[in-house]
Formats: sequence, structure tokens, C-alpha cells
Amino acid sequence: MASGKKGARSNTSSGKNKPASSKKATSKTKKKRPLRRLDEAFREWRFEPAVGAAQYLAVVLLSLGSVALGAALYAALWATAPHGPGAYAAYIFAVGALLLAAGLMANQPAARPLRVGLFGVGFEQDGKTTRMRWYEVDRVAFTHQALQLHGAAKPITLPLKVHGPAVRRILAEAQRRIPSRLEIDDTDITTIGKVRSGEGTQVPAEPPQVTTERCRASDQPLTFEEDVRLCGRCGVPYHKQHVPRRCRSCDRKLQ
Repeated sequence: MASGKKGARSNTSSGKNKPASSKKATSKTKKKRPLRRLDEAFREWRFEPAVGAAQYLAVVLLSLGSVALGAALYAALWATAPHGPGAYAAYIFAVGALLLAAGLMANQPAARPLRVGLFGVGFEQDGKTTRMRWYEVDRVAFTHQALQLHGAAKPITLPLKVHGPAVRRILAEAQRRIPSRLEIDDTDITTIGKVRSGEGTQVPAEPPQVTTERCRASDQPLTFEEDVRLCGRCGVPYHKQHVPRRCRSCDRKLQ
């Protein structure tokens, strides 16, 4: 009787373990799927740029210039003593104007947040994300301490000091998705470094508009979203009826 109970318990225990292992296998299968649909939930990494020293300097100069101009205005209007502050109003005004001019010259446009994921590399601006997709990238290089993405569109240049975490993520993604287009030697890879824990934030990713494009295999217009299939590695869009055996861009096996 005791042995029978033990056997029953072991069978039950093994039965409980099956769903867990099947879930793990399912999750791994999802991660390795060669094709993706547009109606799926996508996520990508978001990176805020670092604030440079020039921006801090610009803030200080603009603040001092504003204070000087305010002091000059006060001296000119309310300090009427012949040997008082009013006598120096013109000089104070000139100093304030110079500080403001220097602050404006030192001020640089703030770098925009970056997004990195299946849909390539994108800049956030006015609530929208402008992207260079992986299959649009012809060459990835590292020059003058900046990562450069070259393609048919305007090249993207990302200084390591400003976009360090994003550059590390982009390099890691490019090594996995488009390794043949990397023109970076081992020394530069060491300089850039590996992705570090805690860098970037995972956020929902909205798929780009591909229904105005054409299938990369058949040249058939992609009219309906439900007909579109994306390469799970480089994001190339195909019509579901004309998916090639291998991706035309990254050579990944799709069927």
C-alpha cells in the first residue's frame, strides 16, 4: 500500500512538472520564431541621452547674463546718484550681453532619446519615432568615438559620450542581426564595451507603417496588415504568400 501511494505521488509530481517545462519550451520557441506578425505585442529599449558639459556651461552663462542685464536695468532706472550704480549701468549691460551671447553660442540642441529593437534604431521627436531599420543599414562603423549607421537615408552618428548605453545596445543588436555589415575591429568593440545591467528601459514598440511598401520577395504591394510577415531578425516585410526560404536581407532561414 505504501509503495502504491509513493508511486501515485511521483506520477502526480511529474504531471505537475510537465506544464512548467512546456511553458519554458513555448517561450523559447516564441523568441526564436523566424517570422513575426504586425498584430503582435512588440517591445524595444529606450535610452535617454547624457547631458554634456557644454549644456551645463550654457545654462550658467545664460543665467549670469540675465542677472547682469537685470542689474543694468535697475541701475539705469532707479539708481540716480551721480556716483552710484547708475554710472556703471552701461558696463554692466555690456557684460550681460556678452554673457548671453556666449551662452547662446555654447548652447547645443538637446540630444533626442533613442529606441533600439527589432524595428532598428529610432529617434523620438514630437511624439513620433523616426527609424533606420536594420535591413536599411548598409554599414556600421566606429569613427572618432562615435558609432555611425550608413544607409540610403541620412547617416546616423551617435557619440559614445552622449549615447553610451544606446551605442552598446545597438552594437550588440547589430552583431546578432546584421553581423556581415559591421566594419568595427576588436579594439573599437572593446572601447564601446558590452551592454550593462540596468541600461535603458524596455517599452512597448509600435510597428512602422509597412502597408505602403512592397514585399521584398515578390514586389507585391503590402495593402493589408494581416498579410504582412516580418523577418524576426532584421524586420524585412514580406507578403505572407511570398515568404522566401531565406530572408533576402540577413539570410535567416524563414521556412
